[in-house]
Amino acid sequence: DVAILVHDGVSAAEALAPAEVFGAVPDVAVHFVAHRTGPHATQGRPGVLVADRSVADWPDPDTLVVPGGLGVRRLVEDDALLAWIADAHRTSQWTAGISTGVHLLGAAGVLDGCDATGHWLLLDELPGERRAIVRHGRVVTASGATSAFDLALLVVDRTFGAGG
Repeated sequence: DVAILVHDGVSAAEALAPAEVFGAVPDVAVHFVAHRTGPHATQGRPGVLVADRSVADWPDPDTLVVPGGLGVRRLVEDDALLAWIADAHRTSQWTAGISTGVHLLGAAGVLDGCDATGHWLLLDELPGERRAIVRHGRVVTASGATSAFDLALLVVDRTFGAGG
């Protein structure tokens, strides 16, 4: 099962790209998760993504995807959410961050000892790389929405494909 974290101000492209890729894999369930179930306004044009699960009710997704967006700024101070990300990472097969969502992984301690990439404006705050995709063990990070498809394809290939 794949958990894609949504929040008010989430980048729709960064959440929907992996949802499309993972959703095309047979027997893989994709869920949008948030503090509360229900609609969450996306960044930019008026749009809504609906969380069908709350983080409190789902502590152990197989794959966790954390997209970015303008809403990330306030979430870096959300201790309960950061604790959930850290706990989910401990048991996940994959933990992934996209763009500014990578900073939530860092704040939760997921990036300790990892190379990572993320939004170009914040690269100086990240350990390591300046590439579109960086994989460090079971942690995968992407620089932005255009890399979100590739991130999901990499995880699918390593999990189900010949590269697994």
